[in-house]
Amino acid sequence: MKSQTLLSALTGGLQGWAIAFFETEPLALQALVSVTARRRHLWCAVWAQMSLRAERLDQAENIDLWRERLRYRCDVELVNWAGFKDATGFRRVLEKLDWPALSNPETYLQAADILAAGGARAKVLRHLKKVTAKAVHTLGIIPAEACTVDFVERCLAGEVPHLRGVVRMPWRVERLRMLAPEALATWEAKVAGGATLDRGLIDDLIPFPSPPWIGTHDLVPLDDAAKLMDASRRFQNCLTHHVSSVRDGASYFYELRDMAVVELERAGALGWEIAYALGPRNEDLSPAVVQKLAEALQSSPDEISPYIPIEI
Repeated sequence: MKSQTLLSALTGGLQGWAIAFFETEPLALQALVSVTARRRHLWCAVWAQMSLRAERLDQAENIDLWRERLRYRCDVELVNWAGFKDATGFRRVLEKLDWPALSNPETYLQAADILAAGGARAKVLRHLKKVTAKAVHTLGIIPAEACTVDFVERCLAGEVPHLRGVVRMPWRVERLRMLAPEALATWEAKVAGGATLDRGLIDDLIPFPSPPWIGTHDLVPLDDAAKLMDASRRFQNCLTHHVSSVRDGASYFYELRDMAVVELERAGALGWEIAYALGPRNEDLSPAVVQKLAEALQSSPDEISPYIPIEI
């Protein structure tokens, strides 16, 4: 029973291969404990390749040849014959694994794929102090543009509480590459310079959706964050706290030039209603300004409510 437990720990889900290669369970266990941890992990990586991607191995069908190779040939030769020659630093990464085998054999291949692809993820994997299955998984889900040793180690230490949000970042990065390439390039430069990765920093780059109405000469949409912040400064209000509601499609803000800020609030499939209309420092509008706003709303489409919810 103890032998079985130890063999399972040393081979993960690959103990069937170990027994097949070394003929019996005791001989397999003896072989596995008599080599270095790196060598043992390399054997497991080879067996994982045989299980999942046999086409990448040199003479995969010749088990006798591979039995001789695993026993007597050097690590460099095994790496090349097993299809890992493009995974620069693979042996070094295997050396950083703990003594038990990775429970999911595919993780060995995922690590090799990261190294073969190169770039930021491969650099981080090679420079991590300790490599685990969680480290390999984390590298596979965070944006390569934001991948740093510090951030990955913080993830592994549980210091990144919103990793679920980070998982969603690669898709956002690719969309931003299409919609706001200049803003993304600025963000990437900050991260490369050592800025802390934060999903909120990505969210700040998301362009506003198109306004529900183009407005008029006097009533204009605040259709990007810069315009919203400028209006907040000039009107001395808290518009900057509502940026996320615009990005999420719940609200949209318009300015009646220098006189009022108007919030349109989505009313589901019906369209948009005016939530409020206020002047500088959130003061109520004068009758004259209310009249000017009402005139501007006369040309609004049916999906924009013309009613102004203020007392006159």
